Amino acid sequence: MTAIIIQARMGSTRLPGKIMKNLAGRTMLWHVVNRCLYSKTADRVIVATTTNEEDDAVENFCEENNFLYYL
Repeated sequence: MTAIIIQARMGSTRLPGKIMKNLAGRTMLWHVVNRCLYSKTADRVIVATTTNEEDDAVENFCEENNFLYYL
């Protein structure tokens, strides 16, 4: 099995929360995951985030959009 793992966290120092910023009507994370889903060589796309409270938004977003994620 081949997986694409996307590291996503809210704690950026230069642009906090950038992964959840709106980009053409969707979040940046949505765009990244959906582009990776087009891969013909990967079986899964997994969003990796932290257990920090600030990253609960990433976890909730993944659940709402049926994206695989790992804490």
